[in-house]
Amino acid sequence: MAQPFADFQVRYGGTYEAARAALERIIELYPDAGVATVTDNRIQLLKLEFKGKEKSQTVTPGSYEDDLGLKGGSANQL
Repeated sequence: MAQPFADFQVRYGGTYEAARAALERIIELYPDAGVATVTDNRIQLLKLEFKGKEKSQTVTPGSYEDDLGLKGGSANQL
């Protein structure tokens, strides 16, 4: 079915649109089956799945102090 295809899209660099299309296909094929409800729930959470795969911004210790002007940056030189 399309659920494994959607899993593949999320895990291995696919797009949100491709994963959503695969899941919507299940709903089209089996609108009255229980799997349609489960699939609809998965679509609702799909953006969160992709967001969880994004790389977060790394901040080195102390760099935020420089950005705020707390450690002798240009703000202290005025």
